[in-house]
Amino acid sequence: MQNENLKTRAHQRFIRVLLTAVWMSAGVALAQENGAPIPQVKIDALRGALAAHEDETSAARQRLAVKRMIRDGNELLETNPTAPNRFEILGLVFSAQQRLFRMDDSARNREALLETCKELAKAPDQYAALRFDADLLLTQTELARMGADADARLAALKPMVRRYRDTPADAKMLRIATVMALELGDAKLIKDLREQMSERFAGDLDMIKFQREKLGGQVFGAPFCGTFKRSDGTTMRLPGDALGKINILYF
Repeated sequence: MQNENLKTRAHQRFIRVLLTAVWMSAGVALAQENGAPIPQVKIDALRGALAAHEDETSAARQRLAVKRMIRDGNELLETNPTAPNRFEILGLVFSAQQRLFRMDDSARNREALLETCKELAKAPDQYAALRFDADLLLTQTELARMGADADARLAALKPMVRRYRDTPADAKMLRIATVMALELGDAKLIKDLREQMSERFAGDLDMIKFQREKLGGQVFGAPFCGTFKRSDGTTMRLPGDALGKINILYF
């Protein structure tokens, strides 16, 4: 009984921490809009440096190139702490640190990666696609640290889905949540995620393909909708323009 109570309290504490981080991110994002933006030429140079390391012939040179790029990125962040587009730099540093961690799985590199995740997770919704992987990594790391069971993992997944709704990472979040729900065997959550897919991504071909691959044997809706250009140059919006009359469509 005592162990169960400890697990329950740990579970509740993790959910409170996760929700607090979500609420705080909105306020932090507003504070980041006050500085002058980082020149795009500097961001492009950093992106080029990240791509260039793959041309190095030895593993040692690759590590050196990635470390140099991380250092340059962090220097830009230090000199532009309130730049509204600083999250683009954070995203590049995050990618570089992931590569470095794959090359050198050390405690120092792991901690540096998680620190960048914490900063990137504060990004506003316009950078949702950049912050998504960092956000997910933070959540999974905390769950692993707590030794969370299936129920705790599912409970942590639901606020993540809500956080990314109607953002550039909405579809990606729904796909990953579905895969996790399938692994954990939560039929109710799978049903809810499918309803969200049909509601917001009814005509998305990638989402239809995903459902066909992951939900094989199940019936799911793929409504025919969208805006199409006709042969005479005009547009037709389906299903609205086709309601109440017989239509023949040739593609």
